[in-house]
Amino acid sequence: MKKALSIISCIITLLCFVACGDKSDIDSQTETTTEPTEKAVVEVEPLNEEDFLALCANESEEINFISKLDEYGDGKMGAEFAWYDPNYDESKEGVIRTHRGIVLGDTKEKVIEKYGDGKNGDFDIDNDYCYEVSKDVNITDSMPDTSDVSAVMSAQCVSYVRYTFKDKYTISFYFDENDEVSWIFYTKKE
Repeated sequence: MKKALSIISCIITLLCFVACGDKSDIDSQTETTTEPTEKAVVEVEPLNEEDFLALCANESEEINFISKLDEYGDGKMGAEFAWYDPNYDESKEGVIRTHRGIVLGDTKEKVIEKYGDGKNGDFDIDNDYCYEVSKDVNITDSMPDTSDVSAVMSAQCVSYVRYTFKDKYTISFYFDENDEVSWIFYTKKE
């Protein structure tokens, strides 16, 4: 039972489609590019299709998030996401492991080391499309302590780094006040 709940916590498949409108609605969100610091910029392989594979809830097979996102259909935004819920998950590491080895609780520095510089931003509940998606999720039946997913997200997230593949698929890492990964979103926008 605990494993099933952990899987539910790991991946929430949105049962409803969120219409995007035109692409400019999403692209108009405020994002900034990472400013170079005294540290050398780490060269890493660009995002590729394999980056949308991830292990969830200690399963042995990776989930293909591009396939899951494509199930939403054309003209719709799809999202899959994972976060740590201490009421149901044994450890942050057990929730999700990205193809490049990032787990919940890893530092922003480690994410940038593995994925490179992305688009950075402060978490803003008025302008964040991942937050908007979280408002449409109701998981009361399976996880009553976290039925308001958007409230959990707003309590845990301070900033994010976002990476885009083929101008349509994104991986967004959200960080808490300690600059540790608290949520991971895989999204598709048309």
